[in-house]
Amino acid sequence: MNNTTLTEYIGQMFACGFPGTEMPEDFIALVKKYKVGNVILFKHNITSLAQLKTLCTDIQTLITAETGHPAFITIDQEGGAVSRLAEDYYNVPGAMALAATGDELNAYTAGKITGEILHAHGVNFDLSPVLDVNSNPHNPVIGVRSYGDDPTLVGRYGLQMVRGLTAGGVLSAAKHFPGHGDTSVDSHLTLPTVRKSRAELEQMEIAPFAYVIKTGLLPAVTISHILFPAIDEQFPATISKKIVTGLLKEKLGFNGLVISDCMEMKAMQTYFGTAESAAAAINAGIELIFISHTIPTACAAIETVTRACAEKQISAATIEQAAGKIIGLKKQLKPAQPLPEKTMEEYRKTIASLRHKTLTGYHLPESGFPNLGDKPFFAGPQPFIVTNVSNDVDNSISFARSMQTAFGGVGIDTSIDPDEAEIARIVAQVESATGIAAASYNGHVKKGQLKLIQALARLHKPMIAVALRNPYDLGCLPDNVCGLATYEYSNAALSCITEMLKTNAKPEGHFSVTIPEIILKYL
Repeated sequence: MNNTTLTEYIGQMFACGFPGTEMPEDFIALVKKYKVGNVILFKHNITSLAQLKTLCTDIQTLITAETGHPAFITIDQEGGAVSRLAEDYYNVPGAMALAATGDELNAYTAGKITGEILHAHGVNFDLSPVLDVNSNPHNPVIGVRSYGDDPTLVGRYGLQMVRGLTAGGVLSAAKHFPGHGDTSVDSHLTLPTVRKSRAELEQMEIAPFAYVIKTGLLPAVTISHILFPAIDEQFPATISKKIVTGLLKEKLGFNGLVISDCMEMKAMQTYFGTAESAAAAINAGIELIFISHTIPTACAAIETVTRACAEKQISAATIEQAAGKIIGLKKQLKPAQPLPEKTMEEYRKTIASLRHKTLTGYHLPESGFPNLGDKPFFAGPQPFIVTNVSNDVDNSISFARSMQTAFGGVGIDTSIDPDEAEIARIVAQVESATGIAAASYNGHVKKGQLKLIQALARLHKPMIAVALRNPYDLGCLPDNVCGLATYEYSNAALSCITEMLKTNAKPEGHFSVTIPEIILKYL
């Protein structure tokens, strides 16, 4: 293999991101110098569907001209809490919300709509579905991104999402192998360790991946930055040959594309170094490396891999095989086809209908939600970044202000984690209220929110508690307070809440996770 070919092959093995809504000059230079063949987009890259289409066209023009192959244009469009598209109403409900509908075909529908919208606007690779089993209610990073806490259910719904995305014209990548559902820390911030036996891992974490892989329908798998001592005591999955090659490829028989999570996440950057980890990941069996944010870091990683090849630390055969798999998969990509406006409008209606089916009641009496009267009081935090995979905060979204606009009364935005003084001030304002609706947003992490809800419940007024993300928050409620889980904090979700309360419609959803009342002891 000559140096030119080596550069081209290594370039195919990297996916890089950039800031802004147009390709910056340093990214263009990166592609030209290193022949980088793939891109990852985030919400900060997208202002509208029209702008997204233009950007994707520009990316494809550049990368095809420089590499001779089309680009994988990838995105984390999971739906719900992790959605990169600029418009709420084109974002399908997330995994746990879809599972709450009780119908696997809803996951297929969500996947197909997502795939068709992405494909029509130039994105050809969705980094979804999440096949993590959220067996740990206190998991700070997965939560509602998982279909539930039952591996069989997760596998079934995940498979339908894969089928839907494929039908919609885009590739999919199941994540985060072998499983991120039982971690107590976020791999964006540090290195998690899952201390389960091999048998336990196979029964819980690995089972959904094994199920979907067995069908032969899954194009790609994303490897997690997590240490699993029962399989590899030394290295996290990303750089573990025992996990990537031994477990995923050999034991489970996966022959699709194996990709990394972002190598700039702290789990790798802090403990192993991003550039060094990129080389180690390739030796472990990963074929596509993601450097999602920083172009100098991408340059350093590519140069490190190139140097490792020159020094025979990475074999030429490894590079050839990985690049060949990527190029072969790219030959299956189909050009974007525009969607009629009528079709887009139908999608909006279908998504809205799906979202209504996801809402899930808790402690709800047969008579439905309590009447909050003519002087209702609404309280809830504004959105915040729960994990680094979340979208940037949209300060225009407010549960309290949205409900006040719809129903009158008083609405106040609380802090993310109210202290005792703030709780006391808020409770004092509720004396004249005829009813209360209080919302939480990952209150199981920011426990001041749940303390506030409990304090308001002690006033014994008609009350509704709304869990705007993780439904586990509802575990703090006394029996006399009913709850509602929406699984996401978005304008679309707030519209659903408003309509449901105005019509006193009964929520149709069912929990796909157990809501533990033991949350109380953590307060």
